[in-house]
Amino acid sequence: MAHELSTNQQGQIEMAYAGERPWHKLGTQVPGLMTTHEALLASHLDWEVEKVPVLSSEDLTVVPDHFTVIRKDTNQPLGIVGNRYEPINNREAFSFFDAALGESQGQIETIGALGQGERVWCMAKMPEVHEVLPGDPVERYLLCWTSHDGSKSMEVMFTNVRVVCNNTLTAAIKGAVTKVSMKHTKNWEQKLEMAHKMLHKSSAYWEKMKEVSQHLARTSISRIEVGTFLDAMFPDRINQKNEVIKNDSRDQVLRLMEEGRGTDIPGVQGTKWGLYNAYTEYLDHEKKTRKGQNRWERSVFGDTPSVVRHN
Repeated sequence: MAHELSTNQQGQIEMAYAGERPWHKLGTQVPGLMTTHEALLASHLDWEVEKVPVLSSEDLTVVPDHFTVIRKDTNQPLGIVGNRYEPINNREAFSFFDAALGESQGQIETIGALGQGERVWCMAKMPEVHEVLPGDPVERYLLCWTSHDGSKSMEVMFTNVRVVCNNTLTAAIKGAVTKVSMKHTKNWEQKLEMAHKMLHKSSAYWEKMKEVSQHLARTSISRIEVGTFLDAMFPDRINQKNEVIKNDSRDQVLRLMEEGRGTDIPGVQGTKWGLYNAYTEYLDHEKKTRKGQNRWERSVFGDTPSVVRHN
């Protein structure tokens, strides 16, 4: 396994992407945006999962209300689930894009799986791009991901990517629905319809995001305001000797405000937009990961502020 990306029995990395080669330089590169069918084939994710009973290791009797989800192509067990859990195959999960965006034109930019295939994602690039400042474009994406091990619900969410440094931007916009979460139960198809409706209303979110980002770019920020923000994000700690331990992350964000990617664009430095991007660049690229945590996964699938759950 490389960089947490799954590998099939033929040794192929289960990921595909259009455009620039990712930092890990793995997966299948395709010449342009993909349809869902093309994406599943290119990423080698055109396999299915099924739920089978768990057998006792002592007498091979069925363990009540316990099932194993397995990959049918490899018989690899992915997780233990309950009787209410309904598997959602990759093709079913990502059919969302066909229904919402249309099947005839390619929209998928990246698709892949993590671990043994227990977590899969698909990201579609929306046609609209807005410039916060001249030379500072922000692209719009729709991300769908799910798990096959019972650990996560299926989620569809909006996200923005600042092209100049490829950092993921998610604004805490009051009243905006940025994510829909759907449990793996029998009525998950009905909940997917909720995601379709959310997409049709997405223009309001994108416009609000554009308005917020441009407002940040127009608003200068003082050293006192920067310090207040950093105090809230990175409070100092007190050790057992009652000594103050400074948080080094503050200095990292301050440095990125001065020399981070995109700071050479006129109008970025000295603004709230500059601080916002320095902070998100820190989160995406420089923040230390916990043991067992994957930086790329945290960046892409990190929590977003606004969540609507439909159980």
